[in-house]
Amino acid sequence: MLYTILERVRAYTDDPDTDAKYTADWIIRHIITPAMVDVQGRLSLFLDNPVYNRVSINIVANQEFYDLPPCVGEVVRLGITDANGTVTTEWTPRGETHPFGPGWTVEGNVLAVRPAPSSGGTFTLWYINNGDAMPFYGDVTSTTASTVVVPATPTLGALDRRKSAYVGHMLRLIPNTSSAEIQERVISAYDFTTRTFTLRRNFDPTPSGTHKVEVVPMGQSQALWDAIALASAIRLATIRRTPGTQLQGLQLNYRSAIKTIGDQLANLNNKRPGGFERHTVDNPFSQWVTPRDGNYAI
Repeated sequence: MLYTILERVRAYTDDPDTDAKYTADWIIRHIITPAMVDVQGRLSLFLDNPVYNRVSINIVANQEFYDLPPCVGEVVRLGITDANGTVTTEWTPRGETHPFGPGWTVEGNVLAVRPAPSSGGTFTLWYINNGDAMPFYGDVTSTTASTVVVPATPTLGALDRRKSAYVGHMLRLIPNTSSAEIQERVISAYDFTTRTFTLRRNFDPTPSGTHKVEVVPMGQSQALWDAIALASAIRLATIRRTPGTQLQGLQLNYRSAIKTIGDQLANLNNKRPGGFERHTVDNPFSQWVTPRDGNYAI
């Protein structure tokens, strides 16, 4: 993905492959990465296949603030689950000016609980990753059915050093032989100290031989790659002060690509058309939900 986007950026801006003013690494870090985040943010408005990440948060008595994982783009829910993953206690937020306080709210990169609880428990937070982690491509140190370990220095891009930064991203394992299968898996855990990626689903078959690895935001299609490449080309063309007519051509093609990938991702689950859910934990009139007084209790 990264090499394909890089080649298209150079082609769109008519930048030579060799002796270029901007190196491949510079373009990855300062042009393609922010373009990826920009495109992911636009697509998140109507995404039909978001990856819901889950993280445990230990709420303790008389403590107000709790650290959130990096790259939180949208908090979906907060509750207590049983061994089967069923939500047994739903904690819904209220407004800041509610007479009993907001319950919980997101403030920057922390979860704020007000009023501070008098008792504790282990809650599960559901969230969607915003894709704002450094993508990279490089070698593989070792692989198992469920993990991939990478060296400290990739070929393109850089390793994000924030804990769990890549959770919800896609890992693409690329064999060095053209006859072997490329496998793509969602990342469920990331430990920077050991540079170990844990996968939501095991590889099948279990990898053997030597591989390359690529870690990028979710979504693999030519329309997405082209949208990112064109968004990157517009940025680079602006830096190079490209004439307006060429810049308008890039913008026209970008709008076409972002429309195509948006239409694809907005209609993946066609069995369940778009609309507002009625039977939810936030609807006190739902026949499936028991109304709660809003007070926090375990």
